[in-house]
Amino acid sequence: MNASSALTLDRFATTGVGMVPITARKYDGAVAVGSLFVMAPQDEDSIGILDAETLIYSRVPLSGVSGQRKYSGAAFVGDTVYFAPFRATGVGVYDVSGSRPFRSIPVQYSGSTPGAIQSNTYRYQGLAHNALTGNLYFAPYDNHDVGVLNVSSSAWRAVALPTPSGGFVNGQFSGVVSVGRYIYCVPFQRSDLLVLDTLTEQFTSVELPLSSRFGSSKFYGGVSVVLGGWSAPRVYLVPYNQPGLGVLDTATWAFSSVALPVSGLAKYAGGVVLGTRLYLCPYYADAVGIFDLSSGSFHSVPVGPAGAVGIQKFSGAAVVGGIVFFAPRDTDAIVEDL
Repeated sequence: MNASSALTLDRFATTGVGMVPITARKYDGAVAVGSLFVMAPQDEDSIGILDAETLIYSRVPLSGVSGQRKYSGAAFVGDTVYFAPFRATGVGVYDVSGSRPFRSIPVQYSGSTPGAIQSNTYRYQGLAHNALTGNLYFAPYDNHDVGVLNVSSSAWRAVALPTPSGGFVNGQFSGVVSVGRYIYCVPFQRSDLLVLDTLTEQFTSVELPLSSRFGSSKFYGGVSVVLGGWSAPRVYLVPYNQPGLGVLDTATWAFSSVALPVSGLAKYAGGVVLGTRLYLCPYYADAVGIFDLSSGSFHSVPVGPAGAVGIQKFSGAAVVGGIVFFAPRDTDAIVEDL
């Protein structure tokens, strides 16, 4: 996006390419790999891919995987994209180079019965690659563990969560952010930000202040940011029902919040940083939220006609070639924020 205040949003239709898309819950999460914007299929039966250079949209069928709410979140290592299993029974794996077909790595879940696969459980939401260990880490939604995938051997294991003082709840975390040796689980229904030391595999709980415990469904995903003059990266949590951003200083683990002039519930679902701006992906919100990390200023850009297509508009964003793309949830368009 340029620096001008005269901002525009362009749409790219997803219909009429190969298979007929469904009408709701298409994708949940996205990642950039080279010039490709790759979207995690939730109710869709195919991976959505937009080539940002040619603006050609295509789909890759999910071989052997079907059903609703399959995946939530995407991450890449090399030229391989991994999808977090929400209700799927394995991690989705797609090699962008085409060297191997889509495949699934079976995993075991703790859920309410340790070691058993819970068919009625939402398992993990969001994943992140840790450069220090080389592993992928999966944030537990209903599960009672952090999932760990060794990308070299495709070996899966789980690190059991400590039992919270009030007991486990469903919908615990909505994403994960990797910074150095630590993994930060973004609180959704929980009232604490859970930190995993990847070297010792010990957990630390950072309690949210009362001002950041606005009912349920607090934050939806997060990003790591470091700017000049900061002593350490900060983790920004994207507000879902919360009235503002959550901010964790990774040097001190001090938590603070930034109020935003936006009302309503289920506002944003994920975000992405480009330059010094944090772009918030509009879920129920009618506009892209843009927070300037340097000045602290905030403004919104209406999504226009694309926002009228569905209530749950977009879920997940990524930067491709200096442009922010948003993955469609109930809408029938991929939005490019120029």
